[in-house]
Amino acid sequence: MPPVQEAPSKEARYNDLIVQSYKVPEGFNLFAVFSLWILLAGFVVFPATFPSIQNSSSLGSSTPGKVVQHAVQNVPLLVFAIICFVLGAVGICWLWRKRRREYIWLMDKLFLPGCLNSLAGFITTLVNVKFARNGHWSKPALATSVATGACVLILATLYGVYKLVVVPRHIEIPEIPEKKDVPSDKSTV
Repeated sequence: MPPVQEAPSKEARYNDLIVQSYKVPEGFNLFAVFSLWILLAGFVVFPATFPSIQNSSSLGSSTPGKVVQHAVQNVPLLVFAIICFVLGAVGICWLWRKRRREYIWLMDKLFLPGCLNSLAGFITTLVNVKFARNGHWSKPALATSVATGACVLILATLYGVYKLVVVPRHIEIPEIPEKKDVPSDKSTV
């Protein structure tokens, strides 16, 4: 009779996940860092596009001046910020799809750093509106706060779901049913 193999413990399964996260090819790690930094760059650049001439009395006296007051301060910079945001978000989504079985890697290299970068962008937006724009919420400021806030919530939720649900389910030790005496289907005569 062959020896009975015991199922690996939870700790062994968790350690396997950690080892697996270290075996992710370096190119994916570099792309993750790039995606997170480009996303952060978009968040940092967005507040620079908020109108700073909202309270100018000389512009507010004419119709064209009012139009200028409500316009974006720097359109090319806004386009750059949007491109950075989209590239970073697409990169993160692609990596999530591509490395979806490396749970620890996703949590440590994408979800948590992405959440913290998004939080930094969100705080930057709030500080910019409160102190540099005298509390005036322009349309770009509102859009930026919604985008950064949504990223914080999405990435924090993903981190929590993976930490509290996905990883524990993956390391759960499967129950091996005990053999029971099963009555035979043959009827004895």
